Amino acid sequence: MDTAQTATDKLTDFSGEIGDYRDGNRVVFDHLRLVGSSVNIMLSKSIDGVQSVEFKNCRFERKISYSQLVSWLPNKECKLRFIESVFQSELYLGDANSGYFETCHFKDVVHFDYGDFSEDGTTIVKSTFDKSIKINAQQVKNVQLKGNTFEAPFELSSVIGSQVEADETILELSESNFNNTVLFNNNYHNHSRFTECLFRKSVELEKGKFDPENIDLSRSTFKSDITIKVKKVEIRGATFKKFPTVSNDKFSIMNLSGCESEGPSGKEFRSVFEETVNLDTLSSNKVTIELVSCDFQEGFDWKRGNNISLDLSKSKIEKKANFNNAKFSNACFDHAHFMVECDFKEATFTGYTDFVNTNFEKGVSFQSSHFKREDVNVRGVNSIYKGEVNFSNCVFGQAEVSKDDFSNSFRETNFGNNKEAIKVRFRQATFKGKTDFENTRFTELADFYQAKFFEPVIFLKTDFLESIVFSRTIFRKNVLFTYSTFKAVSIFRHTRFEMGLDLSLANITGTLSFFNVEITPFESDSPKDYDQAVEKDAVIPYVNQRETFRILKDTLLSQNNRIDSLHFRKLEMIAYNKELPKMRPNQWGERVINFMNRWSNNYGSSWRRALAFIFVSGALFFFLLVWLGLGFEPWKYTWGWTSMASLIEDIRHVTKYFFQFLNPTHKLEFMKDYSSNEVDLDGWYYMIDFFGRAVVGFGYYQFISAFRKLGKG
Repeated sequence: MDTAQTATDKLTDFSGEIGDYRDGNRVVFDHLRLVGSSVNIMLSKSIDGVQSVEFKNCRFERKISYSQLVSWLPNKECKLRFIESVFQSELYLGDANSGYFETCHFKDVVHFDYGDFSEDGTTIVKSTFDKSIKINAQQVKNVQLKGNTFEAPFELSSVIGSQVEADETILELSESNFNNTVLFNNNYHNHSRFTECLFRKSVELEKGKFDPENIDLSRSTFKSDITIKVKKVEIRGATFKKFPTVSNDKFSIMNLSGCESEGPSGKEFRSVFEETVNLDTLSSNKVTIELVSCDFQEGFDWKRGNNISLDLSKSKIEKKANFNNAKFSNACFDHAHFMVECDFKEATFTGYTDFVNTNFEKGVSFQSSHFKREDVNVRGVNSIYKGEVNFSNCVFGQAEVSKDDFSNSFRETNFGNNKEAIKVRFRQATFKGKTDFENTRFTELADFYQAKFFEPVIFLKTDFLESIVFSRTIFRKNVLFTYSTFKAVSIFRHTRFEMGLDLSLANITGTLSFFNVEITPFESDSPKDYDQAVEKDAVIPYVNQRETFRILKDTLLSQNNRIDSLHFRKLEMIAYNKELPKMRPNQWGERVINFMNRWSNNYGSSWRRALAFIFVSGALFFFLLVWLGLGFEPWKYTWGWTSMASLIEDIRHVTKYFFQFLNPTHKLEFMKDYSSNEVDLDGWYYMIDFFGRAVVGFGYYQFISAFRKLGKG
């Protein structure tokens, strides 16, 4: 076992030569006050066996030349060790591999003149520097001072030299405490590590490259202000009392995201902001702020902004989330967790916007927000909404996208859960781009009052578990509820469908309420790929159009709303008329029946058309009867009008015969006296008379049916 003889057990003044206090392979000098300018270490015993010379609890009153101390060591393998010692004056370090300082106190400047100050060379740990350190960057390439405390203001240009290009010098000050101000102001040096440091006072980033590859401030704690004067900053996994202040009009990127530790463990270090974050002070436009995997203990309070790109992915926001009137160029909230009610009222999103897997614990309001740039993409895939969600008066911008992509996406979004149902409001919202609600789940009220959809919208496999309101909603293009579920009341009042509506594939177990809805026959198609049409392309097949109108007709009849049901019955038959030549081209009987019903009384809805049908068809068969049945050729007949009285008399006779013909029970010889000539009634006469009676009789039936449309049981 190694032992050591102690020079003295009390603090003793000493200058000059120290005797030999050696036992085994160590020499220890304890509690000495050395007042001389140099200390000579003379070891009288075997020099080969000494491995270290240790000064413990000593005090050096005068300037010390470390190289001179080293020169008295018995061999190159011997180390100088200083434990809990105090250096009152300047210390000059300059040997490559022979020193160790632990828990020492340097009250004056420490100079690193030459040599290696890494873990393999001279090492200083857990010590305190009252004044600055000076590094000769031309001679020193590696300085590691991990876990020390710096009491004086720290200025990097003073430490490393402001005009010396020292890119090869590695400065390692990790796990250190800086109890005074720190100024990074050296453009020439960018190989410094200040990871896991504690900065108690203000820090100013004036010059340099601040990222993990250059000046690394990762996982540090900042207890006071940070002022940024450079263009780009990356500080990962740190703790901030205050959000940094930017004083550079050309500032562009700030990355204060969390990070993972190096090595196989992969431990996550989340950035923490202890006070409320406010971005109002950012004066430059188009700034990118990355705050991924951060914890905002007092939340966000950003009421205005200058077109900032903000990334809060995987972050947790507590106590306050105010983005009222904020302006985003791009915004990403992927897996963000808002633990408080979130306010995006009147916010402006001019670029890509992502709410993938976002968790809103207490609700969120986007009221009067504007998603306005052409490539805006509002996504809500797998997002979790709790509390009320309000998108009222929002405007969603136009997008140039492929048919497999959507500009406004709420795909697989859960508005509420089994334990808590929430209300969602899109009142007066404007959707100018395609909108995707695939697998979206509304657990409470879904309010689209006065919303406007400018592009096709597909509610694919969307669940409406409670009431849904589409009152005064305007759909400029097709809207499809493909495989959607309506479990409660669905209100369509004063809704305007300017193109098509498809309810044919919806699962309707609740009540549909249609009142004063504006919809007309619309263009359909017979697509080759049916699933592609109704799930992706927003194309409504012919059969779906007819089935939709049938559903609406039957729904209104079940509610005893016979008046409005007639409108949808007519639309159903019009859709059927369009479907027949496309889907059933060989069913001529069906096509004739449909044609007759349409033109005789417009599918039971128009008595005027039925009356017109009676007179037009009656006139046609009356003319055929006179021409073909009786051989009368009016173009060869000289009426013999000699006066107005004779003309009126002829008109009176023709009118009399015509109305007699319109009586389905008229006699066969009702026109026997139209001429003095005897005319035999042949087969043409009987055939035309028979079909004339049948068609006119059908017209009477359709006329009566149209009058009885409101009273049919």
